[in-house]
Amino acid sequence: MKCSKKRPIDLLVSVFSCMMLAISSLGGCGKSAPTFDGDRAYCYLQEQCDIGPRNPGSEGARKALDYYSAFFSERVDSLVLQ
Repeated sequence: MKCSKKRPIDLLVSVFSCMMLAISSLGGCGKSAPTFDGDRAYCYLQEQCDIGPRNPGSEGARKALDYYSAFFSERVDSLVLQ
């Protein structure tokens, strides 16, 4: 009985195929992508524009910092201001 030699490319194709099959079977985290809410995005934009100019050291800059701090504090575990 003759042993057939596998070419390196055959092995590479086999390994790649197995990897792709394994990855495709994972199916992700089971969560769907969030939907975009244009009305909510516009509301956020309007709130930021209502602050006015945000030049460094100005009242507008302080208001913007307060706005972003409040906004992100509700959505993250910890917030570091710089």
